[in-house]
Amino acid sequence: MLALCGLSLSLTAQISEDHSKNAIYGNVSIFGLGGLVNLNYERVVFRSNGLFKEYGIRIGAGYYSEWGGTGSHALLNFYGLTGHKNNHLEVLIGGLVLYDIASYDIEINNAQALNESPPKKSDFTSFFPAITAGYRYQKPTGGFLFRAGLSYPEGGYVGLGLGF
Repeated sequence: MLALCGLSLSLTAQISEDHSKNAIYGNVSIFGLGGLVNLNYERVVFRSNGLFKEYGIRIGAGYYSEWGGTGSHALLNFYGLTGHKNNHLEVLIGGLVLYDIASYDIEINNAQALNESPPKKSDFTSFFPAITAGYRYQKPTGGFLFRAGLSYPEGGYVGLGLGF
């Protein structure tokens, strides 16, 4: 039993040594009458021999603008990548928080002009579940990264970055 555990740990270490574990990339997304731009960091948490060869976590932040709102956003996703070489299907699931600073600023000005109490920032913060499916070009050893696909609520996206 100990020999099998040691063999498993040895194989995992060998697989991990020549693969990049981190990625940083920028995304541009277009949805409806708006879009968003963000910077993301990904970290591989686990590798597998199953359908998804790699599992990890993604965190990101950026700026969005849409008809009726503009502000910052933050996201947290868990992801899976298929494929052994350069071409991958990526699937992500998680959440996206939007803070509509433009509408908040308008309401602050209205409250001041009408001598009313200011609105709460939490009234201008929204949470959305997020799901993504797309194509990713990334060599296992790192370097250039390209991604494109569809996401809710981000819409169609394109991203460029670096795996290391």
